[in-house]
Amino acid sequence: MDKLAKAPPVEPSGIKSKQLVNFHFEVRELSKKQKLRERMFVEQASKLLDENWRLHSTERPDFIISTQVEEFGLEVTECHAGKYSKKKGSQAVREEVTRDRELQNIKQKCISIYPHIKNWRFQYVSNTGTIPEDEIIQSIKTINQDNSENSETIDIIGILKKSGLPNKLGTLFISKGYGDEWIYVNDMCGWVHPSADNFQKCIDTKAKKISDYKGKIEDIRLLVVADALMNSGKASLPHDFFPNIHGFHKVYYLYNPMWITEFPSGITKSVDSRFPTRVY
Repeated sequence: MDKLAKAPPVEPSGIKSKQLVNFHFEVRELSKKQKLRERMFVEQASKLLDENWRLHSTERPDFIISTQVEEFGLEVTECHAGKYSKKKGSQAVREEVTRDRELQNIKQKCISIYPHIKNWRFQYVSNTGTIPEDEIIQSIKTINQDNSENSETIDIIGILKKSGLPNKLGTLFISKGYGDEWIYVNDMCGWVHPSADNFQKCIDTKAKKISDYKGKIEDIRLLVVADALMNSGKASLPHDFFPNIHGFHKVYYLYNPMWITEFPSGITKSVDSRFPTRVY
């Protein structure tokens, strides 16, 4: 009997299927987070408008909203300041995501070295626009973990002068009982930019899908959100700007969490009447 030909190596069973399952799980988790984010924006819009919106999650549009007097569909999208790319989206958002990922990687490395900081909250302010890993690790080393104070400010400048490390300056604000987030403060305290063009582009893009939305309900509205908690969302509107809202019954511009403007009426409502809304 002839010898059997040697069979080719077989990939361990289940590897591809596990990878596929993990991929679909991550997609579902991202989808859930996105839906929660959209719901948060819609609820804030409802509060600012002083209207009791009851939300029903759906797709195309994102929500069906019911009140005591009406029912309408609401699609949600975000507007950002600065440059856009058709393929990659907002440049400012991409840069913020990159810096946050970098800081979170440093966080994990620091926790592996100093486990006692696992539940501490860090806010990092950079003087150079960079996030220097070695300097942050060296600075955390100086913290007295037995200090009874709930917060500390770490003088990175002084520490660097003593350590001889490269002079990449900044400040760490540390809280020992207020969460475990690591935040890059520079991405949250920038200038406000007039962003009428980007707002109009958001409306134009969503307007192409109005016929799909109206397959569920005739009254379709659009909520465009500028999340001003981050620099990428500090996208305000000129005080005299009125967009083309195409076939939408209403378009809302939420400068989260401070104010909202309804179009075509142009009525603006704010968390505080003394708070500045649109830019001049």
